Amino acid sequence: MSIEVTLPAPRTHVIAPTAAAAPAHIWRRLPDAPVLGLIDNTKTRAGDLLNAIGRELKRRGVISSHFLYRKPDAAHSISEEVRADMLARSHVIISGVGD
Repeated sequence: MSIEVTLPAPRTHVIAPTAAAAPAHIWRRLPDAPVLGLIDNTKTRAGDLLNAIGRELKRRGVISSHFLYRKPDAAHSISEEVRADMLARSHVIISGVGD
């Protein structure tokens, strides 16, 4: 079983938020070799898809590494402890995959 992943080329510049919109966070430039955190929501094949995305981004040199956290089930959010750990370990997080 395999998954084919097609990814658009990453942006080479940072898009600054407009003055009219108050950002919920501050946009920061990513380091040259960012770490990707992935949250598997336990839906069918979500982990397979997320790991395929991580492997492909690493193969293309977009990220240095990735790690995956698997939630106990789709109905619950990650804990504050897991959230803090992921924020400390990664520069970008992909969370959740639909059915």
